[in-house]
Amino acid sequence: MKTISNGTITVHLPDDYTPPDLGEHRQFFVEWVANLRSGRFNKGVGQLHHQLKDTYCCLGVGCKMQGRLVDGTDNHAEGPEGGSNIETLAADNPLHPFLGQNGSFPGPVYVSPSKLGARFVPSFGCLATLNDKSSTFEHVAFAIEVVWLGMHNPAPRQCGCADDSCDANHCPKCGGHKIDWYATGICSKCELEANKKP
Repeated sequence: MKTISNGTITVHLPDDYTPPDLGEHRQFFVEWVANLRSGRFNKGVGQLHHQLKDTYCCLGVGCKMQGRLVDGTDNHAEGPEGGSNIETLAADNPLHPFLGQNGSFPGPVYVSPSKLGARFVPSFGCLATLNDKSSTFEHVAFAIEVVWLGMHNPAPRQCGCADDSCDANHCPKCGGHKIDWYATGICSKCELEANKKP
């Protein structure tokens, strides 16, 4: 698995992960991210749009952009006739093939908080849960960029190694990662090897 983090959340992706081909919907995802970051929408939880509080979940922002939110009593429903769908995307939503009902991450992709002091680190498998457990839309916007738009993928390291902590500072003698450097400019392992008596 490879990880991509913004310092607050970490997206976990298979090493061979390729974002889905969004085709004509790619621009919508780009605009969705921009709207989530715009400050125009008050963040809510548990439903697409709470009309009285005027709050939206991340999926509700997308539905608003599509013109698919239909007036209800205390909240908005999503769908052609309003239906009764107040929490998830309707099956006929054009984004449903990419997001499912609740913004499900594809395959084994998941998101977790980057920094937690506890031993148990929760993981989130969909945008709806990430939205409801996050304090801002920024976490959701970042996840959309990584998972569906393929952004923030780290540039390949010059050294070609797969170690996430690599700073491309390798021992010139063995090519191993910097462990402890000595005045000789080689790692502690090579220093010990060089000082061995025959």
